[in-house]
Amino acid sequence: MRKSILLIILMSCFSLISQALTPTDAKRLYDQKDYVGAAAAYDQLLKDSSLTAAQQAPLYYNYASCQYRLHNYALSVWGYQSALRINPSDADAAFNLQLTQSKLQDQFDEPSEIFFFSWTRALIRHFSATTWGITAIVLLFLMLAFVAGFKLLSSTPVRKLCFGSSIALFIVSICCFIFAYTEANHSFAEQQAVIMQSTKVYDAPTASAKVLRELHEGVLVDITEVQPNGWKQLQLPDGSTCWSNNDASLKDLRN
Repeated sequence: MRKSILLIILMSCFSLISQALTPTDAKRLYDQKDYVGAAAAYDQLLKDSSLTAAQQAPLYYNYASCQYRLHNYALSVWGYQSALRINPSDADAAFNLQLTQSKLQDQFDEPSEIFFFSWTRALIRHFSATTWGITAIVLLFLMLAFVAGFKLLSSTPVRKLCFGSSIALFIVSICCFIFAYTEANHSFAEQQAVIMQSTKVYDAPTASAKVLRELHEGVLVDITEVQPNGWKQLQLPDGSTCWSNNDASLKDLRN
């Protein structure tokens, strides 16, 4: 009976400590190079269901940084990608994700793509949707100023300059609005996961199917199809697909 009471008291104390935990506490552990303690603290903080997405993003990022320090690259990939799902324009998270993936055993070539499209996508992601939106609004005001100059000024060369500038600013502002919309609605695959332990993948959703390869820890995959029998179709970073029925090897990203 006494042991039960003591256990209840200890659990209550632990619960109170967990509830009192703050990001500042976790950061202090990180600054003290207690990466194990910091990772546990950030993981505990992320379990708070009342957090907004904006509050979760830096916690995922910091959790991933702790795991990177501990050489737990699979969990680091999971954390950085979780942060990017919330804020795709987070350049630091994107850079650190690429750095972490460069240390993985499995390396993949990027899917072939026309340079213009890859360059445009990189440009859009370089700034946030808010930045693109503000830029578009500023350019529209400048366009109106040039339109006013075109209407009010009498000098023909100046009027031509105002007319041409207003057209150019209008086109660029529309592009910025499109970029803002694209960035705001940027989304990854609905379901993503990280390989947490080595697993074989197949060319079809049956146990008798051909083994395509073995995936190792840290590979980020899109889950494109889930069958009733538990088989999942995975899309790899190079765009190829395969099948797996080993749920234990996958750690889903939180939405």
